Amino acid sequence: MNERVILAALKEIEIHSLRFRMIDLTHRLHISKTSLYKIVESKDQLIYEIINYLMNNFNQKEKSIRNADLPVKQKIISFVCLYTEAFKRFDKNIYADLRTDYSSEWHRWSIFREKKINVLMDILQEGIQKHEFRKVNLDVMHQCLLVTSEALSQYIFLKKSNLTYSEALKHLSDIIFFGLENK
Repeated sequence: MNERVILAALKEIEIHSLRFRMIDLTHRLHISKTSLYKIVESKDQLIYEIINYLMNNFNQKEKSIRNADLPVKQKIISFVCLYTEAFKRFDKNIYADLRTDYSSEWHRWSIFREKKINVLMDILQEGIQKHEFRKVNLDVMHQCLLVTSEALSQYIFLKKSNLTYSEALKHLSDIIFFGLENK
């Protein structure tokens, strides 16, 4: 897939959510509709490719974090920052559109999110083994992260709170890593 098309589509998504029109994309790219459809078969395929692009970029950056010679706490903070930064474009409307109009992509995204929580759990386990963190029940932590990440992506919550998913995750990571105690 042509990265130029994906980046242009991401710009359209920022403006119109997933309700952007392919004709708008052709205008942004300064190409004809025929030329666009030679590159991408349909809008459904484009959405699929965009999700792939975002996940692949994330996976490359994640790999460098995991392989870095950093304290585990720094790895976790870097990982959470990567996650919130990588998906900051995904606001409440995009999640709602993805869930309702592109359910197979929503399913892929949900599986991806669960895998990333598993990566975070591996990093936490590493921190416990290296005695950088105290021993906690990782099963409870895993379930909390799974349920919370799903709950934070709910359109009703995001709309009521006037947050993007990324902003909600930043607040969650602040609570998890810095607690509630006023220092």
